[in-house]
Amino acid sequence: MKKLLFINCCIRSKSRTEKLCRDYLDIIKSESDFELQELFVPSLHLMPIDRAALEQRDADTRNQLLHTESYRLAHDFASADAIVIAAPYWDASFPSMLKVYFEHICVNKITLGYDEHGKLLKKCRATRLVYITTAGGYIRRHSSVQIYLEELCAMFGIEDVRFYCAQGLDIYPHKVEQILSDTLQEMLLDRKKVALRGIPDIEVPAITDYHTIGLEEELVSLKERGFEVCSQYYLNGLPGSYPDCYVRKTVADLLEKAQSLLPKGIKFRIYDAYRPIRIQQVLWDYFYQTVSQENPGLSEEEIEQKTSFFVSKPSYDMSHPPLHATGGAVDLSLMNEDGESLDMGTEFDTFKETAWAYYFEKNNSNLIARENRRILYHAMLDAGFTNLPSEWWHYDFGDKYWAYFTGRDALYQGISDKNFPGQIHE
Repeated sequence: MKKLLFINCCIRSKSRTEKLCRDYLDIIKSESDFELQELFVPSLHLMPIDRAALEQRDADTRNQLLHTESYRLAHDFASADAIVIAAPYWDASFPSMLKVYFEHICVNKITLGYDEHGKLLKKCRATRLVYITTAGGYIRRHSSVQIYLEELCAMFGIEDVRFYCAQGLDIYPHKVEQILSDTLQEMLLDRKKVALRGIPDIEVPAITDYHTIGLEEELVSLKERGFEVCSQYYLNGLPGSYPDCYVRKTVADLLEKAQSLLPKGIKFRIYDAYRPIRIQQVLWDYFYQTVSQENPGLSEEEIEQKTSFFVSKPSYDMSHPPLHATGGAVDLSLMNEDGESLDMGTEFDTFKETAWAYYFEKNNSNLIARENRRILYHAMLDAGFTNLPSEWWHYDFGDKYWAYFTGRDALYQGISDKNFPGQIHE
């Protein structure tokens, strides 16, 4: 059974915040299979983390002594499948006891952590945190509380943060029940919507050394699997291209799973997948020339470095191949039932800042594209892929980027041109 952690910071015996939250929890428990774990923060009598406590925590971390009773709160938080917090709106923030509680659960190697490259690891099981509050007056739409929670949850790896506030309760005392009821309905309606989680801001790592298992697995046709294939390089007549798109068998299976996770009426459109080295060379030469012409003052090394941002440098070393030479990388987009491409914010192979998957999370100039990118991103990641952050259309399984982002060994080596089973366009 899944665990729902309820963090109650309501002090008053007749707390309006607690009433709203319990009405919400009653409905959740009736609709979902959750085991409720309630934590009444005032009864914990937590003290702020002082120097002695911090030094003790550091020592316990070094000595791997983080499974004692001292860290029970952190473990309870990390193991929860869903989290609900109830706290009144006090002095443009929340009660200090909640901040102290957060100090006690922010423990390296329990609720947060970093890999050897400084990248945050997801240590908490929950994907959603719901924060419920009430206010006598009105608060700003994106308050300091909400900003703090989003930053905190980003460290925990909790992507979906929901903030609800019943406001104006002291201004309209005769409408308190109605305001609470309206807020509850808003929460329940929001809960029924498809949760379009945001896309995180992730840097493209520089990967030079990695281990590959060398899993032997055939290439399969995505057309034969029933996908809408629109092979871009073949349509543009590039030498070495072909009319179909091919991937490793497991990748094709995962693409079917990902497509099943899309909202009704939306399907994938495949642009590119396995790419022979010779077409990789064509693309490299094209972008190298473009960069060289646009940046006449750059050295050859600088031109290569800038070109590699757009396309991987061709390599005939099949133990360390370009991504698409593995059969694990796929470029794709979304279309509707009528075969019309959905707005993704840029065209395929647009190598500008706007092409970063995260771009419209920080720039609200195209909310439709933002939602479409979210749909694509989370369907693919939930199926087992990883995303190349600089390209909203590019996803990986079994190659070096997938290995980096999942903390595993790469699965696939490269497939040489001579072993490609498809029809080549000369």
